Amino acid sequence: MMKRFVLFILCALACLCPTGAWGAARPAYLHIQGGRSRTVFLGQSFTLVAVAYDEYGALLSGELSVSWSSSNPDVARVDQQGRVVPLSAGRASITARASNGVADAVTVDVVKRASHVEINPRLWENLSSFNELLAHEDMALAFEDVSPGLVQTTAFQRAFRAIWNVPPSQVTSLNDVTTRFTTRNGYSSSVGEAVRSGIHISLTGRTRGDMLPMRYLWNYSWEELSKLLGRTVLEVPDVSELFRALTVEFHGMSGAGYPVVGSGGVTARDAEAAGALWVFPASGGVSIELTAYLANVQGPASSALYAPQLVEGLLIVPDGTADASIAGTTWMMEKPTRGGAVIDDDKTNKSGGGGCDTHAGTGAIFGGSALLLIILLLRHSKRWV
Repeated sequence: MMKRFVLFILCALACLCPTGAWGAARPAYLHIQGGRSRTVFLGQSFTLVAVAYDEYGALLSGELSVSWSSSNPDVARVDQQGRVVPLSAGRASITARASNGVADAVTVDVVKRASHVEINPRLWENLSSFNELLAHEDMALAFEDVSPGLVQTTAFQRAFRAIWNVPPSQVTSLNDVTTRFTTRNGYSSSVGEAVRSGIHISLTGRTRGDMLPMRYLWNYSWEELSKLLGRTVLEVPDVSELFRALTVEFHGMSGAGYPVVGSGGVTARDAEAAGALWVFPASGGVSIELTAYLANVQGPASSALYAPQLVEGLLIVPDGTADASIAGTTWMMEKPTRGGAVIDDDKTNKSGGGGCDTHAGTGAIFGGSALLLIILLLRHSKRWV
């Protein structure tokens, strides 16, 4: 009787222990970091990174073995380390596949050159290397190749002049000598804390009123969103709810930081309606994309009037000083957890049909409880003999 009882307890313990202790978990799905699509130029090679999640949306740790393939290797070739080399103009789908068959794919559009902005090929190489660095934090950066005609309309010119008292002009030529990308860390403000690196851009040789359209992308997993919002999140949240927990902030050259979207900046709803902010589903979570025109004009430190704002549908972010450069750091700020809300793993990660809970954190807690239970029961084993 005692042997059967101990065997029963050991079986229960095996079920409750985290999967890391009893064997590697098989990924339920993969996520290629950096967004669902990329537009790259000939010579702009880059590396894709795939991460794995379990069936509860928890990130699986450890080295992930995947195979990479391209649907059109004549357009873009990919090696088994995820490095993509654009070869000709066209479109290709790059797929990462795990050994158990789960996969994710991104679309790569290869173009010969920018349509409206002349960009030195070496600058694309620098941006490609920079994005490889950002990919480790699930972020990406790109030039927004929009038509300068958007800022030449009479309504936009009039509105921009009324605020900053200078005529606007979109940058249409970029090279690797004047343009620099770097990351910065350790920033916090009254809004919250930047848990990811800030993206710093510096463009020299500019005049007052010059604007540089940039596109920023941040990816958040379901697990990260659930912690941020204090509830289980498995679908794209409303932008207003999302930006009660998040705020995009810009740290300008004047030395002051100011909100761009949320917490006193442009509302997330207005930014979304204007097309400057886009929140869309991605494998394992959501992607947040922001298009901002960094402008060489005064910022809020000079006057509250000079705050980031939508001008005729375009999100204008002043760099803070009307000098010879466009420079500053863009941060994604996370506010403190509201009301100390925490995720209840027992509720959000409970397996169905009475199976084992494979969430590592929950398994560790219940595994420890099971060991304690065994010790207590064995001390009183004579009662069941």
